[in-house]
Amino acid sequence: MVDQFATKATDWDNNPTRREMARKFINIIRKHTQIQPASHVLDFGCGTGLVGLHFASEAEKVKMVDISPAMLDILNKKVIDEGHTNVHIIPNDIEKTEDQNNVIVSLMTFHHIDNHIDILQKFHQRLHEDGTVIIGDLMPEDGSFHSPEIVPHNGIHPKALCRLCVKAGFEVEWCYQFHSIHKKTMQGSHKSYDMFVLVARKPKSL
Repeated sequence: MVDQFATKATDWDNNPTRREMARKFINIIRKHTQIQPASHVLDFGCGTGLVGLHFASEAEKVKMVDISPAMLDILNKKVIDEGHTNVHIIPNDIEKTEDQNNVIVSLMTFHHIDNHIDILQKFHQRLHEDGTVIIGDLMPEDGSFHSPEIVPHNGIHPKALCRLCVKAGFEVEWCYQFHSIHKKTMQGSHKSYDMFVLVARKPKSL
């Protein structure tokens, strides 16, 4: 598989727009859930760790899943430099995360995934009862966000993802716009791309 992020990984963290987006998403995670000393946190599509690493000093274990070797190389260097012993880097596949989690987060990853219900069901399997999943992603756009690259989804309709969460067994608690990204398109114009956050919980068994 070709690593689509191989040429981007080195400068990934230097983008102020990306750092601001991650900062806002982290604040939302803190707003909607509490990371406890015994918590296990899974960051799906973690990239270089802009989100998940923020919880390494608070949680018992942070699991970082991504398919890009280049991004995980950068993440691994951070983990070593910062001395984290509770951060576990998992290449390629959420299937390798066998134990349960209290919180699963994912930022700007779902529009790169073909089958959303499959991933949501895997989230459900790997989440403790009363655990929380928090997803941040693009609202539907015209394809110019990634142009000339082609991705499986040009944004995601929040209501459609909410329905899939319910189908996967979650209770949706919140879904709202939380951020806008302003960037220059390939055509030279400047556009604003809205983002939403979805917060869902795995209900307790009766």
